[in-house]
Amino acid sequence: MAPYDDRMQDVELGVIALAVVGGLSVLAIRANATRDPPLGPWLQLFIGLVLGGVAAFIVLVTQTDLVPDQLEAFVDPILVAGVTVVLLAGTVWRLRRR
Repeated sequence: MAPYDDRMQDVELGVIALAVVGGLSVLAIRANATRDPPLGPWLQLFIGLVLGGVAAFIVLVTQTDLVPDQLEAFVDPILVAGVTVVLLAGTVWRLRRR
């Protein structure tokens, strides 16, 4: 197996960060559409904590090997399959509601 390229890791971390920021943006837009005033400060706190956690994760991943390679090889396919199933189930649920 070829060694892992650091440039590829940077691309993957960038994609993860963009996905989290995009998801939080959608969450903020949908929450503000409800015009629920008590939700505002809590939503801002949640977004700040998530963004801080993602930033800390990105810094730690680039400095250390947080996940052993053997565990990563086992968990990655399960994680990808799980996310795929959740997204498909959500899509089917939303389509059946219409």
